[in-house]
Formats: sequence, structure tokens, C-alpha cells
Amino acid sequence: MKRKWAIGLSIVMSSLLLFSGCGGNSTETSTEGTTETTTEGETTSEGEGEVTNIVMQNALEKMGQVTVANGEGAGRDTLTFVSVVEPTTLEPGGVASSDANFRVVATQIYETLVRESQTDRTVLEPMLAESWEFNEDGTQVTFQIKQGVKFHDGSDMTVEDVAYSLNRAIGLATNADLAEMMDSAEVVDDTHVVLKLKYAYGPVVNILTNPNFAIVSQAYVEKCEADGTNFGRNPMGTGAYQFVEWVNGASITLKAFDQWNGGEVNIPNLIFNFITDTTTAAIALESGDCDLLYGTDSADLPRLIENPDVNVMGVQSSGFYFLTLNTQSELLSDVNIRKAIQLCIDRQEIIDGGQDGLGWVTPCPITPGIFGYPEDFVGTQTNVEEAKALLAEAGYPDGITIQFITPESSYYSRPAQVVQEQLRRAGINAELTMMERGAFDTDLSNRNFEMSYSWIGCSYPDADNIVYRLFHSQYANSTGQTNMANIVNEEADRLVEEARKSTDSAEREALYLELCELNDENAWYIPILTSTNTVTASAQVGGVAGNSGSFYYVSDYTFEAE
Repeated sequence: MKRKWAIGLSIVMSSLLLFSGCGGNSTETSTEGTTETTTEGETTSEGEGEVTNIVMQNALEKMGQVTVANGEGAGRDTLTFVSVVEPTTLEPGGVASSDANFRVVATQIYETLVRESQTDRTVLEPMLAESWEFNEDGTQVTFQIKQGVKFHDGSDMTVEDVAYSLNRAIGLATNADLAEMMDSAEVVDDTHVVLKLKYAYGPVVNILTNPNFAIVSQAYVEKCEADGTNFGRNPMGTGAYQFVEWVNGASITLKAFDQWNGGEVNIPNLIFNFITDTTTAAIALESGDCDLLYGTDSADLPRLIENPDVNVMGVQSSGFYFLTLNTQSELLSDVNIRKAIQLCIDRQEIIDGGQDGLGWVTPCPITPGIFGYPEDFVGTQTNVEEAKALLAEAGYPDGITIQFITPESSYYSRPAQVVQEQLRRAGINAELTMMERGAFDTDLSNRNFEMSYSWIGCSYPDADNIVYRLFHSQYANSTGQTNMANIVNEEADRLVEEARKSTDSAEREALYLELCELNDENAWYIPILTSTNTVTASAQVGGVAGNSGSFYYVSDYTFEAE
């Protein structure tokens, strides 16, 4: 019997702030309650606690909501969307699938077979595919393709374009992690395309929501390749808006596509302006010089939340910040030393001291709110005296010195400094180096560190997208920001492989819980806190929702009051 694929996973509480994680201006809000440290160095929970932070209050109130236009902008025909970072290209697959700055613009120009619901990423909605079915063993997905769809040059989108686009995406190096389970796409008939998989993988349809898997015109791509046109600077898709102009360093202008398969949009003109200074960008929003802002600085949030002319819409991020302990290091190859470091960590203290009290305590290497996150997992608790005992047992009663790296951005460096102080209490001297981001990425990729503080996120809301990269031995001793701890462990491999291939949700959840416990026992990674994504909108704009994947569809927006 064939089965329709529908996803309805539970999603946890949402909150606020900035860009796609990868270390940007992320502000977070903790719901883990307060903690109390005893004289023996043990940390005990004080319960839920009372919400007093204005950012947190706003998060709870706006969770899962969309804005309603106040009517003051009725009749306007242009929306100005400010981002603090300009994309480098608008070619699907031209950048890493996690590049949110590309995604914010690309989702207006291109369409995918399916899209995520604006208020719940785990719910999928038809886009260029009207429906989809898995075969019996879950190794093929057949899509019924919407008919009558036009590209921006007026040509018809065909099933051949769909198959071409998927095969092109599968073959791109930038999609290597996401497309690893995909084999090929083939035309079935005039209205159907089948995607063949190397093995059953239920979340594969979620992957296809990423604009790196957008449907493009085969004829246009081949023309660009033949005549040397830069596809990434001259994008063309089937989306609600078509490309008009790109002024480097300043703006990208789009206009409504009058043959869009979704019908007429509410706002005909769309301009993306790029303002790198976050304070200047916030002022532009407050003064009415722009309608939406992506990249709000945490310092501006309380003021913007209090402004009746602004809506701050945020959600919990798709990623988390964590410590990596490089097991290739002579010192950190000893599990007792890694456990000693783990016992020094007080996550709430890091949030309070390094994040202005804003952040979600994250005790395991899976982001809260995505499939596979074990809600009741606790893990190792803070105990400085036990950390000292483990160091002595390892032969270092007088403590140790380790090298510690992190990006120089305050969103990394401030929490890292709190970690540094926590380790000092047990006699661990963490020599912290705050690095330019490019240099940090190089050292992290080349495993040129002992301990690091960094961020990882998932491109679709499923634990596999994070844990396979972090734990599988195929990525150990390689370059790139995967398995930075250099884990070679048969049990870890078994857990991530079985969870990846299982089609039983309960079985997958149990395997991910085992993996979290295994990581806690070995202290390979020490997860710390979860970040957030925020889009800030003028009260004149309706239909805006926060989205942890940075999917913002302007075609859903309006200036008209309900």
C-alpha cells in the first residue's frame, strides 16, 4: 500500500532574534528556570521560574502568530526589506544550503516542490508539487507536478525542468550533505516525476523545501553557461517576484511576476536594501524608511518591542552553540579530562553572563524544536569538586592548560569568556584566542585546536541533519566542519546510521536519545545554548511570522488591514 507523506511533529516554544544562527547576532531566551550552586559545586534546578525579561515575554506572546496590518499602509505598492548582510549570489546551489542571506531573497524568486508552513516548520505545504507519495519500501517519492506554471521569461515549466533541477542539485558539492541519500530524479509522465533514493529516508521531502533544490529552467541555465551570463547575478525562476536589478553593496530590486501560478500578490514591488550597521538598520525601521528588518541587534530589541509601530516576530533557532573537545589532542584524548571540563559547565550562568540572560539551556547535541530532540534529557550537572577529582585521577592534581578558540564576535567571545572562568575554578587554564571568522573556520576545519566554541544548525527540522555530521566516523580526521571532535566510535556510527534509515518515528527517537546519552558519557561535545531568529516588521505589514529557517514569503504579506 502506498502512503501519503505528511509531517506533523511537535515544535517547542518559540522566541526571538537574529539571523540564521551561524554565529550571527543571535539573542536567546531561557525557559529552563534558575539554578543554585551549592558549596560543593553541585547545581540544582529551582524549577520554571518567573518570566520577567521583556524579550522573553514578547516571545511567549508572539509564538506561532502572524502580524495583522494596522491599515496605515493601505494602498502602498512597494515593500522595503532591509538585511544587514548582502547575499553573494542568487543561484540555487551557488552557496551552502545553510546560507540564510541567500534564502531570504531567493524564496521570493524561486519555488520548490514543497514549502514549510510559515508558523510550523514541521508542516509541509504543496508548492510546485500538488501531492507526493512514497513507494512501499520508502526508497522512491513520486511527485505530481502542478501544471500551467510559467518561468519569468514566459516559458512553460515542464516535468523535464523538474527532473533536471533535482539532478542538478543532487550533483552540486554545496548540497553534498543534504543530498547524500538521493540517487536521481526521472520523468514518469507529463505530470509526474519520481525521486529515487539510495535508502529509505522519510525527511527527504523536508530537504526539498530548501531553495538550493529550487526548480530552474534547464534552457535558461544552459544558455547562461553557453554565453557566460552569471546566473547568480541574473536569477530566474517561477516565484512570485522576478528579478529587476542588483546594485552591488546597496540593493536588489524585484517586481511581481504577472503570470505567477499563485495568482496576484498584494504588494507589487519589493526592494531589498543592505545596511551593515545594525543600529542604523533599526533606526531605518523605526523611522519608516523600511518595512522589515532581518538582522536585529539584541541591544535594540527591548526598544523595538515597546514601539507600537513595530512587531518583533521571532522563533527558536534551528541551531545551537556548543563546545567541541578534540579527541586527537593528547590531553583531551583522556575521557576523564573531557568529563572534568563538562563538570565545570553551568549553562545558565553562561546565558546570564555571556548572553544578557537570553538563551535556551541546551543539554544535548540536538536543537530543541526539531524531530529527535529528547524533551526530558538532563545530562551531566555542574560539580566543580568532582571535576577536580577527575583531573587528579588523570594525573593532573595541579590542573591543566588547554588551547581554546572562538570567533571574535561578541556572540561567541562573551559566552566563551564565561566558560573560561568556569574552567578556572577547577584549575583548568583555558588560553582563549578570539579569532577573525575566516581564520577560525580554517583552524576548526583543519582540527587545529583543542577546544572550540562554535555553532551548528540544521537546514531542515530533523536531528539527522546535525548528528550525522557531528558523530559519524566517516567525517573524522577530515577537513571541514563535520565531526570536529574526531569521534571514531562504532556505537555512535550504529546509532546515527540506524536512525537515518529507520521509517519508524518512535524507533528513531529512541536511537537519538541513546546517542545523546553516549555523547554525555564521553563528553565529545558539550552543548550550551540555543539561538534564535527574528524578523522585525512595521505594524503596517500583515502576514509576517517568525521562522527559524529564514523562510519569509513576501507573497503572503499585505498592507491592507483585515
